[in-house]
Formats: sequence, structure tokens, C-alpha cells
Amino acid sequence: MLLQARMVPTIPIMAPKKNRTGDRHKPRRMTGIRAVFIAPVDAASKAIGTDFTEWVNQAVREKLERDGHWPPR
Repeated sequence: MLLQARMVPTIPIMAPKKNRTGDRHKPRRMTGIRAVFIAPVDAASKAIGTDFTEWVNQAVREKLERDGHWPPR
């Protein structure tokens, strides 16, 4: 009698992605925006074709420039 090999389904296992820095995010600091500012910032960012975060970053950089804190020395 000839024995037939049973086909056992296997699930490939992917190796975990290597994270060399230990942090998968870019360096950043989370902050809150007052609710009263959200709608105007949304409207302004859409008007110039950028997203909320980029608009806020541009505003912060402009404020730093006006106050003499940008570019960093």
C-alpha cells in the first residue's frame, strides 16, 4: 500500500520590520489648538491648497522670523 503525503496548509510568517531608532514617527511635539482657531485655519489652509498642519507650521515659522528667533543660530 502506497502512503499519500498529506498537504498541510502553511501560513507564511513575515519578519517584523526593523526600527533602528525605536520611534516610527518624525521628531515632533504635540500641541493643542484652541477651538476658536480651528475653523479659520481650516478655511485659510484650504484657500492656499495646503493642509492644516503645514499651515500651522508656516504660521509658527513666520512668528519666529518676526520675533528674531528664526533661523536658528
